[in-house]
Amino acid sequence: MSDYVIPRPASGDIVRLILEDHRLFEDLLRGMRTVGLHRDAARRAFAELHVAHAVAEEEVALPTLQRRRAITRHEQHHGEEEHAEAHVELLDAGCASLPQLRRIVGQAEDEGLLDSDDTGQ
Repeated sequence: MSDYVIPRPASGDIVRLILEDHRLFEDLLRGMRTVGLHRDAARRAFAELHVAHAVAEEEVALPTLQRRRAITRHEQHHGEEEHAEAHVELLDAGCASLPQLRRIVGQAEDEGLLDSDDTGQ
């Protein structure tokens, strides 16, 4: 399989959706270990899914969990930092053609979520 279908749910149980994303991440990581076009397609799909997943977690899941005191503000911030660091890695891995990825990394830099080690500066 060289083409990946990234689900785009408009609603649903957020925990179930996050777990489904994580299972798809695992499949894509396996695809990225192959050689050739399959690997490139898996990398592009992984980047696309990761951006959508991170946005959903940061805009919906993490703030809700923090408001419900299921996580601390520090844990919420840590999750945002991890997403930002992964986005930088995706750019470094050749996923710069995803337009929103550069914008999101720039926003993370502006918000202080990345240090100079993360951005290579």
